[in-house]
Amino acid sequence: MFTDMNGKIRDYDFFYRRYIKLLEKAGLMKGQCNLYRFRHTFITDVSKKFPLVLASRMAGHNSVTMTEKYVMTTQNEIIEASAQYVNKH
Repeated sequence: MFTDMNGKIRDYDFFYRRYIKLLEKAGLMKGQCNLYRFRHTFITDVSKKFPLVLASRMAGHNSVTMTEKYVMTTQNEIIEASAQYVNKH
């Protein structure tokens, strides 16, 4: 739950309107991305810097298994991790 400086609760519509304005400013169309993707991005970013269990708790998940479904890994990250492993062994 988010509030403004006066303690008024900000609802989904408040954030959605702001989101649409940001899309327009960035020159993106409404269907190109959605608010839900931010959750995936946030969880991915947190999991790269902190243990996955922390990202899981921050997301409000009951299990790390659920959080693993949110974490996005790129092909470049897989290649880089593989190279690091080979260089160490």
